Amino acid sequence: MKNKLVIVAALAVSIGSASAFTVSTANVATFTATGGLPITSEGGTLIPSGTGIIATGYFSSLADNAVDATNIAGDFQILGATSAFAAGAFGNPPGIFDLTTLGGLIGDGSDFIGENVYIVIGNGATLGASTEFAVWNSGTTFSKSADVPGTSVAITPGGVGKTGLIYGTVGGPQNPGVNFDESIALSSAPIPEPSITLLGALGILGLIRRRR
Repeated sequence: MKNKLVIVAALAVSIGSASAFTVSTANVATFTATGGLPITSEGGTLIPSGTGIIATGYFSSLADNAVDATNIAGDFQILGATSAFAAGAFGNPPGIFDLTTLGGLIGDGSDFIGENVYIVIGNGATLGASTEFAVWNSGTTFSKSADVPGTSVAITPGGVGKTGLIYGTVGGPQNPGVNFDESIALSSAPIPEPSITLLGALGILGLIRRRR
């Protein structure tokens, strides 16, 4: 039986005998109100089946609090293959995904070893084409096992789904076949607020115009 990371339920990272990292991830365990966290756009629409991108990997330089839609694609190092939403998962309802990927050959020089395992979701066909994202820190790292190949580390129900979310927002109920109590909404790049210096300069300019 394959190990599976369920965003609301469990995360498993296994190191197999093929000397590569295997990560499986899904956002639904069962079709019950507490069995998953369907994914929506920032506006609240469930991501259609066959669209979007789900990827696992690590950030080469970004800290969790620095991750946003403007820098994810340029810094995230993808492990193995990516997937679109549904892709055969649970009858292909919108907002649901199920990905298993293998890559990053284990060795002393592997870039993945010691790095945190992240799950990144975008609304485009690639991370570079995406404008909205959700990102999870799994709370575990890529590591090699010298004694027991196939070792897995699991995060239990309620761990990763919300507390591991570092980019994106927790939303309300969704119904991709049966009602889920909560969902996760992707987030876009924040619109920068005018700086105090800029506002002050505009105010001075306004006073100069009035005096003229």
